[in-house]
Amino acid sequence: MLKTKSIYKPKEYGDGTRILISRLYPRGTKKEKIDQWYKDLAPSKELIKKYKGNEITVRKFLSSYKSEISRNPSSLELIKKIRKYSKRENVTLLCFEPDGEPCHRHVLREIMKNEKFFHSSAMPEFTDSHLTKINSV
Repeated sequence: MLKTKSIYKPKEYGDGTRILISRLYPRGTKKEKIDQWYKDLAPSKELIKKYKGNEITVRKFLSSYKSEISRNPSSLELIKKIRKYSKRENVTLLCFEPDGEPCHRHVLREIMKNEKFFHSSAMPEFTDSHLTKINSV
């Protein structure tokens, strides 16, 4: 099973393997709270800066993030590896955004769950229904 969670939420047994997908290590977080840290699955510093500086919308941020990881061979290999592992064991994708906020970890989970992504060279289209799902998680 593939789940998402804020790194600031307590660690739970059902989390399984906890994978941090943040460019920077979250301040005040003990290393025992994560099992793996994959910076290649995080948005670029430039993209984060534009989003946090209100230069781009949430939709543009998430769309640009998908585009970034789809062009990064290292990211694609990690996605496949995590997806395969999550079919046998629980995996929780972590970043510093609070639960319920639009966040790249939700997009990444949707990509990993999308069978079409793994059978075509094209990234799945990001629609308004995905934004609703992300906001309701």
